[in-house]
Amino acid sequence: MFTEIMENTSQILGNFIPLDRGNSLIDPLFHRELALNSEPLTTLDLDRFTDVAKVESQPNDHYDSLIGVPQTSSISGLLPDLVIESISGVTSASLGQYLNFSYNINNKGNAAASTSVTRFYLSQDTLLDNTDSYLGMDSVTSLDAKISRTESASIYLNNNISAGTYNLLALADGYNYVSEANETNNITTQILQVTSTPQPDLVIKSLSIPAQLAIASSLNFSYSIQNIGNNNADASISKFYLSSNLTLDSSDLYLAADSVNTIEAGVTKVETANIYLNDSLEIGTYYLLAQADSLASVTESNENNNLFYQTLELTHAPKPDLLISSFSLQTTDVSDNTLNFSYTVKNAGNRQAGTNSTKFYISNNTTLDQSDIYINSEFVTDIEALSTRNRSMSLQLSNNLNSGTYYLFAVSDADNCIIESDETNNISYQTITITNPNSVYSSSTGYGLVNASAALAKVLGNNVSDVPNLGGKEWDSDLMNVPEVWAKGYTGKNIIVAVLDTGVARFHPDLKKNIWSNKNEIVNNGIDDDGNGYIDDDYGWNFINQTNNTLDIHGHGTHIAGTIAGVKNQIGVTGVAYNSQIMPVKVLDNQGNGNWTSIANGIRYAVDNGARVINISLGGFAGSSELQNAIQYASNHNAVVVMAAGNSGASTPQYPAAYAQNWGLAVGSIDKYKNFASWSNRAGNNANMAYLTAPGTDIYSTLPNKQYGSLSGTSMAASQISGVVALLLSADNSLTDSQIRQILTSTSGNNNLSNQTSTQSTLSQTTSTYIKEINLSETLKISTLKQETLISENLDLLTTNTIQQRYRQSTEMTLCELNFMSALI
Repeated sequence: MFTEIMENTSQILGNFIPLDRGNSLIDPLFHRELALNSEPLTTLDLDRFTDVAKVESQPNDHYDSLIGVPQTSSISGLLPDLVIESISGVTSASLGQYLNFSYNINNKGNAAASTSVTRFYLSQDTLLDNTDSYLGMDSVTSLDAKISRTESASIYLNNNISAGTYNLLALADGYNYVSEANETNNITTQILQVTSTPQPDLVIKSLSIPAQLAIASSLNFSYSIQNIGNNNADASISKFYLSSNLTLDSSDLYLAADSVNTIEAGVTKVETANIYLNDSLEIGTYYLLAQADSLASVTESNENNNLFYQTLELTHAPKPDLLISSFSLQTTDVSDNTLNFSYTVKNAGNRQAGTNSTKFYISNNTTLDQSDIYINSEFVTDIEALSTRNRSMSLQLSNNLNSGTYYLFAVSDADNCIIESDETNNISYQTITITNPNSVYSSSTGYGLVNASAALAKVLGNNVSDVPNLGGKEWDSDLMNVPEVWAKGYTGKNIIVAVLDTGVARFHPDLKKNIWSNKNEIVNNGIDDDGNGYIDDDYGWNFINQTNNTLDIHGHGTHIAGTIAGVKNQIGVTGVAYNSQIMPVKVLDNQGNGNWTSIANGIRYAVDNGARVINISLGGFAGSSELQNAIQYASNHNAVVVMAAGNSGASTPQYPAAYAQNWGLAVGSIDKYKNFASWSNRAGNNANMAYLTAPGTDIYSTLPNKQYGSLSGTSMAASQISGVVALLLSADNSLTDSQIRQILTSTSGNNNLSNQTSTQSTLSQTTSTYIKEINLSETLKISTLKQETLISENLDLLTTNTIQQRYRQSTEMTLCELNFMSALI
């Protein structure tokens, strides 16, 4: 059996096919052009065919034209007679499909018929002429006289044939290779009903949306999509647009997409989708356009009925309005630094207010401004429209406040998380009188801004002279009096500082000179040469994947390393301890997530391999015994663990910084003006907490791929303190953890100033832009499924502003809550 497929070529399997203009095949029977079928079917093997001239040069009964072997009739004058008696198994067929059938061929003559070819045509009548469409052929081997045989064939009906009723013509000895007794009885016909190919047809039948919708709101809705075609529709995508007219074009606003699974013919499905209308839209009448099969992934019988619309009236968004409706103090006379009071937050608006924060400040006048002192804050959960929430608070005031009259301010929605109808009525205040003996320790700033030169003077027992400030990008070192220490010749030389973080880009030109390497390990020989339990830990260890790959993809760890030990080379950044060595210890993955076990193991590794300073710029809400034991292990081995206090604005440090009551140092953040950062966790009330502050806002440092950039956070502040500790150890390598704690806390800023308002956070930081307030520049990974889902939903549409608006209005996830969800601090 053969199936003839003519591809767009002039030669098939080594045999020449006569072609006319336009790559048409000359039919040797009728000498007419047949369009070549480009369908991907079985290739015709013509190796056994000879050309017509060769066949005609010999008697037909003495030459087998297919195999090229002369044949001789056994009796001269006897001839075969090939007749197709019937075609079976075919009455109908669909376009674009194969038609498989059988037919019976009979040699009614009195001599054997040599190999021949049966050809098949599609005809409007029962006559074979040049108007008929050639379909294919079938090779028939030699057939003895008076013998019939059933053959099978397969033909393809391509889509350029019109549906209708035809005759399938079967032509025996289609190339006239056999001389027959009767040359007029070779054709047999069979009526064939040709139908069009079944195709799906997707249409959207309805949209369940309201007639009106407020801007700056989201809508979950359903819609029905039907396959009105006669074949199944594969998976497709529906898309939704907002348009000012009924025509879908590039001016329309894409809103959302929805995946639709396979829909069987005649079936209607109800799907759901979600859209968000941002507040940049103007109110008015629009059309919500719904487009079925928007990517044209489904071949349909009708491609022009995919669009459906519904009129939508956009209105002003209802908004909440938060205010402090009452503010009651138990006493206005404060003598023990504790202030107890109650207050009521009211939502006077016409929409629910999501989770937000109330913040409290102390001022020496009735105007709240950047000079005022931030005290504390608390979160207020969702408040329904026209509802109230009664709260009570106990505030611990700073020991540094002088006695006198002050004003206690309460500010609702202090982080600007909520879009309100009135943004001017959030503030309320009460007058208080404070009687307070001054104390060095502050519940907000602990022992205050680190003073490197004063600490060195205490180590050396000599005064350290002032030097001019460096200015520029070195403002943070100036603020900590670090250049004075450099001037004395102490730069961190021979001190190893372990950075427990996302890794370190050790090939950075501002870092590679100061990267620690394990001298007792032979590079990549697959052997634990130094016997420390870690194979080929040439540049530290990766406790997430248990490999020696400590390179940084994320960027956080590299930034920390640059602040500590950036090379002093007149480019980029100069680290606080610019001659110290950085030991990379990867305890967070490339998204900034980790676990206490990895961190505890990283601490022990750093200690056992010679680190004297261990920087941990990460945090969580609860510690663990193995973490605590590891920090104590470091302290017992004269290693100082420096820990970021956290960026959640809480009244106490997060873990592991909370362990600084006993070991190591906790670090909060200030800016270049010595303003305490509103997002920085505070010291708490326990004066045993070795809590210091350092510059942590807009800190310029190294990033992967030989880059530089500015980040903000207590992570950055902690790296400053790690550098200062390395400086002190380079002056006296015998100093212990407890001695470092005592030296730094006794020489820091709060020891010198009795009313250090400059180290308190101010209102200016709580009224900054939404993104800056939550410190997303450092919070590169938000560890929450809700947030990731919210962003990824329609990221191809949403601008940064749109994402901000969605966060600010969501009752599931607000900007306020994001402050508490960073693995990196």
